[in-house]
Amino acid sequence: MSAPVIFQGQAAAALRFGPGPVEGLTTRVIIHEATEAEPNLFEIPRQEFEQDGKHHVMSSQMMVMDHWVWRYDVDGKVVAYTIGFTPVYGHRENGEWITESELACTFYGTFIDDRGDGVFRLLVPGWMTPDLMPQSALNRKKDPA
Repeated sequence: MSAPVIFQGQAAAALRFGPGPVEGLTTRVIIHEATEAEPNLFEIPRQEFEQDGKHHVMSSQMMVMDHWVWRYDVDGKVVAYTIGFTPVYGHRENGEWITESELACTFYGTFIDDRGDGVFRLLVPGWMTPDLMPQSALNRKKDPA
């Protein structure tokens, strides 16, 4: 894990609430290198969900995870992770993942502990932004337990 990342210039402006930065927020980079035994390749199973009152089905997908994971914490408690994903075509053979091709794009998703209980239930597309900061993290700064 890296030392805290210092945001300056445009990056600093992107992580602001109102007139100043998010008090107590620390961002670090975790590097997860793939190995033969533990590739960054995984399958997202078929999902069924409701959105805006309509039933949707998302097919299963193979993904490779970027080796850079961004970790956000407030006073040492992790509130979110941002991870880059690239769709791939592959299969498992003799217990190992074989990647046959990769899509030439990466998309990012942020997993958020929206209740402050250590479970990352909320997945939003893109990077962490101030408006996604969980209320539990903001309350933690006001009333440390």
